[in-house]
Amino acid sequence: MADIFGKKEQVYGGGFSSDLGIIEGGTTLSGLMMQSLQITYQRPITKIYDLGVFLEASRVYYVEGRPNGTMQIGRIVGFGYSMGAFYTTYGNACQAKDKTLTIKLGSSICGFSGDKTSGAVSGIKSVAMSACVLTSVGMSVQAQQLIVNENSAMEFANMSITE
Repeated sequence: MADIFGKKEQVYGGGFSSDLGIIEGGTTLSGLMMQSLQITYQRPITKIYDLGVFLEASRVYYVEGRPNGTMQIGRIVGFGYSMGAFYTTYGNACQAKDKTLTIKLGSSICGFSGDKTSGAVSGIKSVAMSACVLTSVGMSVQAQQLIVNENSAMEFANMSITE
């Protein structure tokens, strides 16, 4: 059947299920009602330029700095969750050594045979952020919904990926 806009037919490429939690971090994450998570891991690169020899191409050198990471966490406050447990666990920089947050990346892949029960679990990969420490906390509420939203930021020292 021809597309009503005259475009090529799109072919179904597969699907996956996304109905399970993905964050590990101990009992302090239970009931957090996390709504969003943004992670950035970066390292500074400084360029050093050589004045060079007359009429020859000058050189550029890269100096790699120490990496650092940040996380922005958006969550809803409520339902009996102890905010203090999260703040106590991740709020003390002197105790950040053993504080790790891990995201598990894996899902149930739908089969291509048309059989709704066929499928497999994709390879689970983990992204771990270690030496996490809370750096800021902010809250907001809207009069219409009366839902308290918390936005917090964390820094971490290392990021690793396992398969």
